Amino acid sequence: MAVRSLGQVFLNLNVKLRCPSLVCVRTSIYGPAYRDPVRSKRDLEEPLPEDDERRYLPIKPLDHSHSFTFFHDPVLMKFTNRLMVDGRKALARKIMCDCFELIKRRQVKQYLTAKTDEDRAKIECNPFVIFRKAIDNCCPVVQLLPASRGGIVYQVPSYVSESQARAMAIKWIITTCRVRGHRETMAESLCKEFLSAYSNEGRIVKKKEELHRQCEANKAYAHYRWK
Repeated sequence: MAVRSLGQVFLNLNVKLRCPSLVCVRTSIYGPAYRDPVRSKRDLEEPLPEDDERRYLPIKPLDHSHSFTFFHDPVLMKFTNRLMVDGRKALARKIMCDCFELIKRRQVKQYLTAKTDEDRAKIECNPFVIFRKAIDNCCPVVQLLPASRGGIVYQVPSYVSESQARAMAIKWIITTCRVRGHRETMAESLCKEFLSAYSNEGRIVKKKEELHRQCEANKAYAHYRWK
């Protein structure tokens, strides 16, 4: 019984006993000499420059999730994957489709009720354009990172890369929309946040501005990044 129990313990702890450095990575077969492929159909139709390394170096294949269709949007794909819970991607896609339908209906209704051509020209009816601009308006420029100096932890302002800023904006939007009323669906909550962020308003934009104010207040600790 003791031997069997010991074997069960090691069997249950098999995952925890793995060494992370020995776990195989799926993309490890492509070394540093491989270059990224062309992911845009417009760039694919143009010849490569003379100094482009892809003329003589091996190129990685495209991701299985990439597509050259007109409706493919890498930012929308990342947002859908972040919205997904328990692997139910079909539900996440349906939520985004319903959200874009609500945006389209509201903008078209506002467009039809506009009285002058100047007012109609200011109304954007494309939900993809509204989605991308809303994400860009929510992206922070700087962030606060903890830095310990002399036993004291300082909140140091630091630069945020483009991909990291977009990931932070997506996380803020989804986290805020999940805290909603019982009578409001996720698609309706996302629709409101996207339209507000498109106009540079709303809770997410205020959160970004509050983060920028905190970074401005802690700019005296910025030199701790290099120490």
